[in-house]
Amino acid sequence: MFNFKNNKALDTPEKANLYTTFYMNQFMVTFELPIPFTTDFIELIPEQRDVINTLLAEQKIQSYSLSMNRDKLWCMVNASSKYEVVNIVNTFPLIDYMPYEVSELMFHNVATIQIPAFSLN
Repeated sequence: MFNFKNNKALDTPEKANLYTTFYMNQFMVTFELPIPFTTDFIELIPEQRDVINTLLAEQKIQSYSLSMNRDKLWCMVNASSKYEVVNIVNTFPLIDYMPYEVSELMFHNVATIQIPAFSLN
């Protein structure tokens, strides 16, 4: 097990994922999207994607999913509190168009990608 108290650098994805698993809570945020999309909404989508990609890279968001019929959006957020989740969600450019509900999760299991070891043989 990785000891976080003795190593402050989370310099690998594995260490960062362990940190998130042991020190952050996970929240499911469910958004209701407007039907039909307005022109103003559509124009903000590229900016929304940029913000989401940044939050994914920072591991503040674990996943971001859109329903096939485009009326619901789900987002897994790593945060220490609901207050922090609300602060993160309020950075979304589309937030004024999307009422949402936040649920704290007991757990959220995901499959990890296993990369085979490289061999020189």
